[in-house]
Amino acid sequence: MKYAKFYTLTTILAGTLLISACNNSNNSLNNSATSNILSHQEEKANSTSNPSSKSVQIGEESYSIPLNDEKTKKYNFAVKTLAGIVWLPAPKMEIAPGTETNPFYFPTEPFVFYLSSPNEKILTLEKSKKLFTLPLKDSEATLIVDDVFGFGDYILYHTSSVFTDGAQPLRQQTWIMKVEDPSYNRVINEFHSTGGDSYKYATDQIENLYIWVSVTPGNSDGSSNSEAYVYNISTGKKVKLEDYSLSGQSSDSIQFNYNDKEYTYKLQTK
Repeated sequence: MKYAKFYTLTTILAGTLLISACNNSNNSLNNSATSNILSHQEEKANSTSNPSSKSVQIGEESYSIPLNDEKTKKYNFAVKTLAGIVWLPAPKMEIAPGTETNPFYFPTEPFVFYLSSPNEKILTLEKSKKLFTLPLKDSEATLIVDDVFGFGDYILYHTSSVFTDGAQPLRQQTWIMKVEDPSYNRVINEFHSTGGDSYKYATDQIENLYIWVSVTPGNSDGSSNSEAYVYNISTGKKVKLEDYSLSGQSSDSIQFNYNDKEYTYKLQTK
């Protein structure tokens, strides 16, 4: 009888150990499966949270701007100045109604200029200083930045005051801003590059010059009128060119004399 009780106790103990081992094995499998699921979810979250970026080549250095939206990639800019890298991420933008086949985007938030160290190759808001916020509206139009250039202590940029219904821009402007003092932010030129008018320009970061040519058609003989100017970023002075010539198949080159020196530039069309 003594041995029977011992046998029964041994059997119960073995059964308990077997059940415990099975439970531990199941728990281990469940923990492993849970870990794999969480790891997969984390990988998926990381892959979706990392936005695409726009690479901007400045001299020999490449800088990366994280994008809010791949479709508005062209509205992201970065230029080099003496104070560092001035850059603009595209704000939130929406597609204008009726432009789905040829998309046109307009901002629903204003453009903001930031300053970052040239050592920061990935440009982020957290590691940048806010310089200046443009107004979202220009009267009833919406303000868009469509070009930015670096000129030593300054940046020069183009804006268009656009309407979402497809009408011609209210105006287009060229601005100059001092990086160390963003309150120095002035319009140096107003122009139109639509409705038959054309606007061409050149930048010279060595001489600190901005050159432009405005062409307006409408003469009775079918000809057009053109005016050319030079803006000196160093002096802040604008000079109308009285003696200049345009050449090239589409008048995309200009020659002129300025401060007793001959200049020739290839023009870009706006």
